[in-house]
Amino acid sequence: MTGTVTYSGNPYSVDLTVDSKRRASGTVTATSGTVQVVDDGNTVYMQGKDYFGKLLKFPVFDRWVKYPAAPVANVTMQLTDRSAIAKALEATAGKSVKSKAATASGVRTTALTAPTVTVQVAGSRPVEIDTAAGVQAGPDLSQLNVWLSGYNAAPDVPPGRMNESSLPNRALNSSHQPSSRVT
Repeated sequence: MTGTVTYSGNPYSVDLTVDSKRRASGTVTATSGTVQVVDDGNTVYMQGKDYFGKLLKFPVFDRWVKYPAAPVANVTMQLTDRSAIAKALEATAGKSVKSKAATASGVRTTALTAPTVTVQVAGSRPVEIDTAAGVQAGPDLSQLNVWLSGYNAAPDVPPGRMNESSLPNRALNSSHQPSSRVT
């Protein structure tokens, strides 16, 4: 999934690999910096010294951070919830959806359009979602413009231990257990 999204009124660029089990890896870029993210389906781990330096005014250097209140963590968690996004788009589109043949990046698609949302579909899989400003695509997501590809590709969740920090308790250098996910 690549593209842009607005979260709580702030713009973010995303480049994530997301699977059907709500696991993800990649980058989320905010105005305060780019963050590497790894979501194992339960917890979002983030690495981004510039982002956290500006957000918290606390140096985390290159450590992996577990900080659920960080906006980047919430953007990641909401983008992995395909069901919630689908329900929000369905509610937005209502009964005024039109269908027509189209292409997206050279792929033959069907464009499902309503006044405030367009979803390009190839076969039964969406390849692009584009919403108007202010259209809710999740609890705090709006103005979603993303390209979807690589369905069910396994996210890059590093096996083994990560040098992780849980904030704000300042307990740096703790480690979490390896993910039970098979890579």
